[in-house]
Amino acid sequence: MPGMQSRARRSYEKVQATSLSTRTLEGFECQGLLITASVRDETRQGDQLIQETLEEWVALKLSTPLLTQMTGGSSGIKAEHVVRLSHIIEGEPDSALFRIPSGFRLIDPKDAPKYGFAVPRQ
Repeated sequence: MPGMQSRARRSYEKVQATSLSTRTLEGFECQGLLITASVRDETRQGDQLIQETLEEWVALKLSTPLLTQMTGGSSGIKAEHVVRLSHIIEGEPDSALFRIPSGFRLIDPKDAPKYGFAVPRQ
């Protein structure tokens, strides 16, 4: 659209995945994976590649990542993003978490003023 700044166009020049050892996180055995990539930001001048990494540790029993770390950056700014699950409790959640609170009722979404999955009784 006219007047809109274009989003960065990126191309991945070299991507490599490496299986890491296992380690224990939050009491669960996890398998690690490291992905490294050389990325070219086509909106920047010059021929410099940006190095990005993704390290992920997946709990084998849960098939869920317990730790994900991403590093990289562009325009001279280094960035790191970390997501870690902790205080994990196995089992079924309490069914009370899925009950409609008293004083609320289900309505047809088309009747809700905005995204109204539940509204107070009047």
